[in-house]
Amino acid sequence: MSRRYLTRAAGLCLAGAMFCAASAFAQTDATPGEPTVLKQNGIVYVSGGIGEDEVAAMKKMAAQYSLRVLVAGQGGEYLSDVDVTIASAAGKPVFSARTDGPILLVRLPAGRYRVSAASGQASAAHAVVVPAHGTAQLDLHLKQ
Repeated sequence: MSRRYLTRAAGLCLAGAMFCAASAFAQTDATPGEPTVLKQNGIVYVSGGIGEDEVAAMKKMAAQYSLRVLVAGQGGEYLSDVDVTIASAAGKPVFSARTDGPILLVRLPAGRYRVSAASGQASAAHAVVVPAHGTAQLDLHLKQ
């Protein structure tokens, strides 16, 4: 290969790498602190609440969800990476996820549910009634 070809190829690779880096930076900068909305078996949810920006974003989003779960430890410290399962009143699991922060927002149909959370040896469970309008709020404090 000629030296001219190699120089041109290297220049194009460098330009491409700079473009990709700039694009990634621009995407990250466009939505600071905003958590990702996910969907599982038709159920829309979002999890997060780490950092002031993300907490503020989730507070704004909360009215769009029928259930807000806040997960904390026995001493009141906020927890993330907690396995949360929601079951119907009949005991059938309808939702399961690992949290990305202490706040979990879930869009469920109105009804009675049992919410369980576990992290290591600590766990908690509580019944909740999700209203047809508005948001049910549940604070779970995991205990060993």
